[in-house]
Amino acid sequence: MSEISSWLPADRLYDKSSYLWVKDDLESGNLLVGIGQPTIESLGELSYLTISSPGTVVKRGESIGSMEAAKMTGEIVSPISGTIISRNEHVLEDPRTASEDPYRNGWLYSIAPVSWGEEKSHLLDSTSFFDVLPEDLRDAASV
Repeated sequence: MSEISSWLPADRLYDKSSYLWVKDDLESGNLLVGIGQPTIESLGELSYLTISSPGTVVKRGESIGSMEAAKMTGEIVSPISGTIISRNEHVLEDPRTASEDPYRNGWLYSIAPVSWGEEKSHLLDSTSFFDVLPEDLRDAASV
C-alpha cells in the first residue's frame, strides 16, 4: 500500500469519473482541484490546458476547461460545484507542471464550494479510488 501513497496521496479525495483530486486549502478555506497521477498515466504528458475564469460558477459534472495530452484531447469536468476563485496560471502557461508535480505545484484551480457536505460523498478516498482504477493503472502505481 505504501507505493500508492505518493501516487494517490491520502490527504485528498478523488473523482472516479474525471480522475481529478480535491483537497481542502486550509489557508483560504476553499478547495484545490488538480489532475491525479492516474490521469497522467492514462493520457500522457499534458501539452495544453484551459480553465474557466475566476468568478465562474460551475456545477458538479460541468466542463470548466479543456486539455490536450499525448494520447487525448478532452474536457476538464468539475468534480464539485461552486465558484472558481483562482486558476494556477503557472500550469496554464506550462502544463508539464501538472504532469511532473500533480499534487503540489500542479493544482489546476481553487473553488469556493456551495454543496461540499453533500458532494463530498461522491468522491473517494485514495484506497477506494485505487480499488476502482483499471488494472493497468493500478499496476503503474507499483512501478
